[in-house]
Amino acid sequence: MRSCDRDSLLFSGLIAVTALGVMALGTPVQAEPGVKLPFSKRPAPKPITKAEAKATAPAARLVSLSVVPKAVTIQGWRSQQGLVITGHYSNGTLRDLSDTAKITPSNPQMLAVAAEEDRRVLRPKSNGSSSVAISSPGAPTVTVPVVVEQFTAEQPVSFRNEVIPALTKLGCSAGTCHGTPTGKGGFRLSLQGYNPDLDYQTLVSEGWRRLNKAEPGRSILLLKPMVQVPHAGGKRLSAEQPEFQVLSRWISEGARDDGGSAPTVKELEILPGKRTLKLPAGAKQRVVAMARFSDGTQRDVTHLAKLDTSNLDLSAVSRGGLVEATERGDIAVLARFTDLMESERLVFLKDVEGFKWVEPPVQNYIDKHIYDRLKLFQVPASELSSDSEFLRRAYLDTVGLLPTANEVRKFQADPSPDRRSRVIDELTTRPEFADQWAVKWADVLRVQDETLQEEGAKSFHNWIRNSLATNKPVDQFVREIVTAKGTPKANPASGFFHSYTAADDFSQAISQLFMGVRMTCAKCHNHPFERWTQDDYYSFAAFFSQVRAKPTKDSTGEVFLDPKGEVNHLRTGKVMQPKALGAASWAKAEPGTDRRDALATWLTSPENPFFAKAMVNRIWANVLGRGLVEPIDDFRDSNPSVNDPLLEALAKDFVESKFDFRHLVRTIMKSRTYQLSAKPLPLNKNDVAYFSHSLARIMSAEQLLDSISQFTEVGEEFPGYPTGTRAAQLASNKARTPFLKVFGRPDRNLNCECEREKDPTLFQALALMNGRNLHGKLGNANGRISRLAASGRPDGDVLEELYLAAFARKPTDRERGEWLTYIGKAPDKKQAYEDLGWVLINSKEFLFRH
Repeated sequence: MRSCDRDSLLFSGLIAVTALGVMALGTPVQAEPGVKLPFSKRPAPKPITKAEAKATAPAARLVSLSVVPKAVTIQGWRSQQGLVITGHYSNGTLRDLSDTAKITPSNPQMLAVAAEEDRRVLRPKSNGSSSVAISSPGAPTVTVPVVVEQFTAEQPVSFRNEVIPALTKLGCSAGTCHGTPTGKGGFRLSLQGYNPDLDYQTLVSEGWRRLNKAEPGRSILLLKPMVQVPHAGGKRLSAEQPEFQVLSRWISEGARDDGGSAPTVKELEILPGKRTLKLPAGAKQRVVAMARFSDGTQRDVTHLAKLDTSNLDLSAVSRGGLVEATERGDIAVLARFTDLMESERLVFLKDVEGFKWVEPPVQNYIDKHIYDRLKLFQVPASELSSDSEFLRRAYLDTVGLLPTANEVRKFQADPSPDRRSRVIDELTTRPEFADQWAVKWADVLRVQDETLQEEGAKSFHNWIRNSLATNKPVDQFVREIVTAKGTPKANPASGFFHSYTAADDFSQAISQLFMGVRMTCAKCHNHPFERWTQDDYYSFAAFFSQVRAKPTKDSTGEVFLDPKGEVNHLRTGKVMQPKALGAASWAKAEPGTDRRDALATWLTSPENPFFAKAMVNRIWANVLGRGLVEPIDDFRDSNPSVNDPLLEALAKDFVESKFDFRHLVRTIMKSRTYQLSAKPLPLNKNDVAYFSHSLARIMSAEQLLDSISQFTEVGEEFPGYPTGTRAAQLASNKARTPFLKVFGRPDRNLNCECEREKDPTLFQALALMNGRNLHGKLGNANGRISRLAASGRPDGDVLEELYLAAFARKPTDRERGEWLTYIGKAPDKKQAYEDLGWVLINSKEFLFRH
């Protein structure tokens, strides 16, 4: 502890929270956003009751109905079809009436309306053409034509298209149940049914009691999930469920595998498509999953599709496809059937008491898209940040440093209306801009001594920094990494491949870093939460099948090609040909050529659906503090962006600028959205997703150490680096002080920004309050504090100088009065100045970028 009485420093109004208060209690200006909830810090939402819905229902009348599908064809006596019925009201709102509208078949001998679990479906009774009339009081009746075909034809249960989906929907093949690698209770299934061949053998060949073809009802496959014999997984099945009908009928028909004859599913669609509804009346939406098969038929598969939503805190979906929302926000409804997954967006709105939209000024297209979203969800935007807040934020986000007192004065004295824009232009051309962003890229590209040795790490880091300093187009930057070979000394970008050991390691890293696609789950099985299959995984890895890395005499290693290298599918053993993710055909790889050249061309092509979006989302997150997709490298159907139009617009702008990194950063920073205050309003304080105000976050380890060094004017000494080196300029991941380690500088073992610790800790608070590093800098005989104490300058001038250096603002009248009183009574002026510096650094206004 310092020698002065700390209680005398914590007087009213001087500091809001000390470092210990900020970090131990976790109460920064605005907490780091979460991933799931669009609106945080609120009690868990309660379901809307029927009474509440009736009491708050809008005074609107039903004017019309619409129905999807608009025409129905039912093929086979076991098939069915659900309808999505929508009411259109006089106030422009929509409401799902699928469960309440009257459905009347014109020919009851041919067609019936039946109840299945929690939904109504059309069931055939004979071949023919008919129709159903859809009616609800106040709206004209809508007629839907219906055709029934092949009613008398045999329709055996399909193992591939019915049994496997049934087991998936029941959860039997989930990773928490029998879909684990070792199974449960001696029974193992492939995860989500990705390997039907294996599942068939497991079901029919392991244990004679599992399937009883003579008495299907005595099959263990049915008895256990119905808990008629002990089942550790609890009750999963009842005789009324569609899955029971499928499984029992399949067993009674001889438990046949139709792998060679079953049509494959080519397309999955979720009806009614994208929809916007208003709470509370519009809290429910019925969905129907439609599958289109290779034989040209299409079927309602809702009863066998595994349904989910992207945000379980906001909504839930029933087994029969009824989505219910409890709070405003947007979600993706997910449907999995066989090896296909599809998603569709639903937006739920709600009137907010006291909300009145006032259109803020628009500085560029970013603001327009942000305001559209805020207005939609009735979230007001905060006021514009003050000049001091903007300047400090802009410096930290571009050059990783605080503005000096003179830079603050210069900015404040500039009367031009475009001074913020000009400051952004100047900052993004400074050498420190490349330093700041090189740290970010070095983290995820895993620039580390352990794999590259110190010389190789410095070479790779310098190449990254020089690429940023020269504003190398991002597509060229990525292309040079993806296709790199040679030694880190001759070709520094080759250092990327030394952090990995196999072709699939390379492909996983490339897809996550430059496409925002996490493929790891698809290595052992089809991805459980995404559309990617094992085939996709190994065909993408085949681009890197010939890449090898070996040590050299100088220990930095060399990357070279082995023309005989191939990738084999884990399950089938098949040699895989390279194919880009989502591509319809294989990439052509001529003998003697580097397969990565074709990949790099596809990857960085403007037509690539992944690259530009992944890059702009990564850059946006590093500037704004949170991605439009979060986590920033996890693009998937079950993790939709919070603003699709903005993500599209940013990607389009990025492509049109020819992947100009500096242009994108400037465009983001020149938006009013970036320049909004971090001070929340009563109606936007819970928003953590839609950027209604700036999100404060603690400085990174490098920013904090460099800022403390700049404030005290006492530099840090790093072994092996020349005097004057800043923390942001360190190439080696080993060249770090204990301070950097405490504040979360990563070891760079992962190609993910998640490795960098962002949550404040008690150890950090203690390092700031009592650590030798800070106290040594404050008391250094050659530092700023000592020079100011010896300068003879008035206390008020010293106070202003330190406030400008720490906060980019002058002290308030209250702060000035209290501090001048404290300093005036202190027996040791230098000690009092040190106390002032200590308090400023330990305040959250200093520690946080806000």
